[in-house]
Amino acid sequence: MPTALLIAAKDLRQRARDKSLFILAFIAPLALGFIFSIILGGADPSDERITFDYGVVDLDGGDLATGFSDLLAELEENGLVEVTSFSDTAAAREAVDDTDVSAAFVLPAGLSDALATGTDAQIRVIGSVDASIATDVAGSIARAFTTRVSTSGLAGVTAAMSGAVSADDIATVASQVAMSAPLAQVEVIERDTDSLDFGTTMVAGMAIFFAFFVAGTAVTGILEERESGTLPRLLISPASRAAILFGKASATIIVGIVALIALVSASTLIMGADWGPAAGVLPLIVAGVLAATGIMSLVGGLARNAEQAGNLQAIVAISMAMLGGAFGLAAPEQDSLWGRLALLTPVRWFLRGLEELAAGGPADVVPATVALLVMAVVTGSAALAFAGKVLRP
Repeated sequence: MPTALLIAAKDLRQRARDKSLFILAFIAPLALGFIFSIILGGADPSDERITFDYGVVDLDGGDLATGFSDLLAELEENGLVEVTSFSDTAAAREAVDDTDVSAAFVLPAGLSDALATGTDAQIRVIGSVDASIATDVAGSIARAFTTRVSTSGLAGVTAAMSGAVSADDIATVASQVAMSAPLAQVEVIERDTDSLDFGTTMVAGMAIFFAFFVAGTAVTGILEERESGTLPRLLISPASRAAILFGKASATIIVGIVALIALVSASTLIMGADWGPAAGVLPLIVAGVLAATGIMSLVGGLARNAEQAGNLQAIVAISMAMLGGAFGLAAPEQDSLWGRLALLTPVRWFLRGLEELAAGGPADVVPATVALLVMAVVTGSAALAFAGKVLRP
C-alpha cells in the first residue's frame, strides 16, 4: 500500500505541473459552461410564459360588452393575455397590422340589445396572419363567450315558456344566467417545485463531460510511460502491478474529484450556480468520477497505444455526454429510446442526481449515487481484465 501511495503522490506532482490538465479539468468546463449558459440561456423553457396581446373595441357599451370585458380582465389578471382598448375598429385593425397586438375583439353596437330581443349578433375577431395561434385562441375565447350568451338567452325563453317569469323578464333572466359563475372552472395551477437552473445544468454537464477526459489519463498515462520507456523500469522495481494500478488510478480519481469540487466552488462564486447542499453534491461527484474512471479505463485498455486510447476515449465521452444531455439538451423522456439509453451513461445519472437534490434534499441523491457506483464497479472490474495488456514492457 505505501508503494501505491508513493506512485500516486508522484503522479499527482507531475499532474500539478501539467498546465494542459489544469485547462482540461478546470478552465475548459467552466468557460464552456459559462458561454453555453449565455448563448442558450434564452431557450430555458422554465423562463418562458406565453402571453397573448389582444385589443378590444367596445361599440356596444351594454351589460354584455361589460361581461366580455370582465372576462378579458380576468384572463389578464392570470397573466394569460394583455388587453389594450381601442376607440374604433380602424384603430384596432391598424394595431393588428402593425403587430402591436396579435388580434382584436370588436363588440358591435347593439350586442347587448340582441340578447334581449333574441336576434343574432357577432363578436368579430381581427387576427394577424403572422400570429395564427394567438388568433385561434382569440376566436376560441369569443366562441366560448357567445355560446354561453346563447345558452343564457335560451334559459330566459325557457323560463318564460314555463311560466316562471313573464316575457318582459326574459332579458333579465338571460343576463343573470350570462353573468353567473360557471358550474365548473379550469384553474391553472403552477407546480411549486425547485429545479436545477439552466446555468447550473450547463456547468454540471460540462463538468462531468470533461471528467471523462481526466479519468482517461489513468490508462493513457500508463501507455505513455510504456512508450517513453519508464514503465519497464517501474515494472522491474519491487512495486507490484496491483500497487502500480492502484497508485495511478488513485491519482486520477483525486485529480477528478478536486477538479469537480473546484468547478462547483468557482461556478457558484462567478456564475451564481446553485448546486445544492454539499452533503448531496459531494457523493455525486465522487461516484461520478469513479464511474468515469471505470469506463475510461475499460475503453483505454482496448487500445494499443496512448494515441489510440485517447481517440477511443474521446468518442465514448462525447457519445455519453450527448446521450446524457450534457450540452444543454432537454432531459429525455424516460419511456423513450433516448431516455433508456441515457440511463446507461454516468452523465444522465449525475445530472438526475443534481435535479433530485434541487427538488428535494441530500437523501434524494442516493439512487443516482448508487447507480454511478454500480457503473464504477462493473466497468472497473472489466477494466482489470485488460490490466495485463496495459501493464507490460
